[in-house]
Amino acid sequence: LVKLQAIAPAKAKIIEAEYKINKSRDIDAALYLFKEAAQMGDACAMNRTGEILLFEYNKTTEAFEWFSKASDLNEPNAMLNMALLYRDGKGVSQDVAQYITWLLRSYEYGNLNALDELSNAYTKGIGVSQDYNQALRYIDLKQDIAHDRYSYLLKMAEIEKQ
Repeated sequence: LVKLQAIAPAKAKIIEAEYKINKSRDIDAALYLFKEAAQMGDACAMNRTGEILLFEYNKTTEAFEWFSKASDLNEPNAMLNMALLYRDGKGVSQDVAQYITWLLRSYEYGNLNALDELSNAYTKGIGVSQDYNQALRYIDLKQDIAHDRYSYLLKMAEIEKQ
């Protein structure tokens, strides 16, 4: 961790913060470290700061602000969190059009969990017209992408064994 602190101090703080959460459940210390890394410009830390504020402290408005900052830096998990806040009207006025916009953007930046949420939106007609076929397309798309990643990992394992 000492070497990482010299090379990438924000990443070192993130690792330390995750350790605090997972090992000792010290949420306050983790939040402090995530905020420090976020202030260094790390989008992942901004998102994790928002998640802790939302899920541990129920500070929806402050969480939204952190998700927004991270989203501006194209952090896909923050974009998904933004979508969910818009869907539920937490920390921001409920806006199902924004919900769909942020889901699509999250997926475009690589968050496959956004596909589950898009499928749910089409199944229930949240922000879009109810369309079971479109819901199934998003489920199939996620499965296809997951299968391709699995195939890729298997191929890489075979190459490494040779």
